[in-house]
Amino acid sequence: MKAVYYKFEKLDALVKQEYNIRSNNRLDCTFSTSHISDGRGIDKLLNSKGQLAVYLEKARHPLGMYSLQLPLGGIDSINLSTIMLNCDGCNKGFGAPPKHSEVLSDYRDDAFLFAFTPSYDKVELIVIPEGRSNQKAFYGRYVDGDFDGIIEQMRSQAQPFFSYKRTQLILL
Repeated sequence: MKAVYYKFEKLDALVKQEYNIRSNNRLDCTFSTSHISDGRGIDKLLNSKGQLAVYLEKARHPLGMYSLQLPLGGIDSINLSTIMLNCDGCNKGFGAPPKHSEVLSDYRDDAFLFAFTPSYDKVELIVIPEGRSNQKAFYGRYVDGDFDGIIEQMRSQAQPFFSYKRTQLILL
């Protein structure tokens, strides 16, 4: 399976303070890796600081628990994907970018697979380029564990996406 892996997580309070991050709903990409020669993933969606961040919001779709909102600057955002669930308690979901979004037009045929903690403080995103037409089959195989070895390999090969460093100790 050709895929790109991203790990999004909530940052600790001191790192958030260092980078002036105020939202409790923000998840930042901390690690990524690609099994595709051109590295194709959602890397083009970086903010002006070189970070890739999404905001977790309650989903409007009946099968979805949360949506990952991509900030566009200011208060504007766009739905990167809703995390759709079709299994009880498995902490795995699927999704895809909206088909009619100009911002996400390069990704509209991609499939997304998600793994997450029950509290959604860590969300892994696996992007399968051009996989949207087989999305349900990919998800079924994912839930069945067919991709466990590949995903574990991607996790172990993941490199820091953005290096969040504390440059000073700030007392609260």
